[in-house]
Amino acid sequence: VWASLKSGILNLKSNFEERIMWLKIKIVMSAIFNELIPFFKQFLTEYGAVVLQIAGTVVMDLATSKLSSEQKREAAYVAIKEELVKKGIEVGSRVINSAIEAQVAKLKAK
Repeated sequence: VWASLKSGILNLKSNFEERIMWLKIKIVMSAIFNELIPFFKQFLTEYGAVVLQIAGTVVMDLATSKLSSEQKREAAYVAIKEELVKKGIEVGSRVINSAIEAQVAKLKAK
């Protein structure tokens, strides 16, 4: 009887610890997700897709250059901004920087 009771207590403790772990993961993931929602919304707009496409082209072109990372980012920002002006699209610097970061992450994942 004691072994059965001890086994039941250990299972209860294990289940409790597992539930606490999942609760912590959910809290962290929801906090991260809440931070990422504005970025998702940016790129789901009509102009967001255009900015991502332009950023992809520009980042790929600059990837092989011998500039420093900071210089590549500055050059990418200027090139994207110029291309958007040509198309008559105005977006904030945050959208352009987010698009650059997304494309850099995509390039690094390859």
